[in-house]
Amino acid sequence: TVNKKTFKDVPADHWAYAAVNKVADNGTMSGYSDGTFRGDRVMTRYELAQMFARFVYLQDRNKQK
Repeated sequence: TVNKKTFKDVPADHWAYAAVNKVADNGTMSGYSDGTFRGDRVMTRYELAQMFARFVYLQDRNKQK
């Protein structure tokens, strides 16, 4: 599978590269407007809530297909 999104701060040899790109490709998570993912940054509860909401939306949408 070819990744649609890549982040300039997640090198291809990073242990989480595939997972980061998978959640970005399916819309569960997104990066920042400067093209970074900032994987070392602490996630706020607001960001976690947004991620879960996207996940639930995507699950519901996939069930309707």
